[in-house]
Amino acid sequence: MKQITIVGIDSITDVVFTLEAVDPPITWNVSRLQRAADAGMFGGPVVIPTRNIPAPDWALGGLSRERVDFLKRNQALLDEPTIAIENPPGAPAAILCFVDGQHRVTARVELGLPYVRSFIVPHDVERQYRVEISA
Repeated sequence: MKQITIVGIDSITDVVFTLEAVDPPITWNVSRLQRAADAGMFGGPVVIPTRNIPAPDWALGGLSRERVDFLKRNQALLDEPTIAIENPPGAPAAILCFVDGQHRVTARVELGLPYVRSFIVPHDVERQYRVEISA
């Protein structure tokens, strides 16, 4: 019988996000990140101009056109801050990825709204929120 060990999940209801564009993929516990953000662990949300956010790569999957269009029709839902992982110093971009809110970010960009509010998880603490799976 094969045993699988999962580290970094607090509850069966925790939400996770996997960045598959890197090798190996990285998975974060979004529920834990949100609880930490709500507790002020990353400071308040910062304002990111949408002009600084690259167009989404629809080919990567993960984004739903239906969800983005729904948010564009229900703009009150777009005001909740997202959660982004900060790149280390010297990286080509300040943000590695949005682990929560990519649909909201995409909708805001497509609507031409001037900014996105986001909690920024510092690069030196993001590892604490990763989910590790071993078999």
